[in-house]
Amino acid sequence: MDQFKKTVLMIALTIFLGMLLIMALIIKNSYKNQIFPPEVAQCPDYWEPIQGSKKCKATANNKGTYSQGALSKELEYDTPTGRIENCNWARDNKVNWDGITNQNLC
Repeated sequence: MDQFKKTVLMIALTIFLGMLLIMALIIKNSYKNQIFPPEVAQCPDYWEPIQGSKKCKATANNKGTYSQGALSKELEYDTPTGRIENCNWARDNKVNWDGITNQNLC
């Protein structure tokens, strides 16, 4: 009877590990062609968006080379090339932008 229990346990363990491997591969393949991070803020950290525009207004924090209240150029944030352009703009103006300047885009 002990041999039967060992056989059943080994078969169950093999099936469990096989299913675990299959699930890991499915999860890994589901993330392949995604942009990270999936969502980026419309404006750099602590900047305020201007309604009806793609511009942002500098505040007292994280203003970089801009003065408080100054407006940015029009920022394109929802495309891969827009993220690269925004990274170059933020780097050139010494502005931190979570999801842009910390992703090695520029």
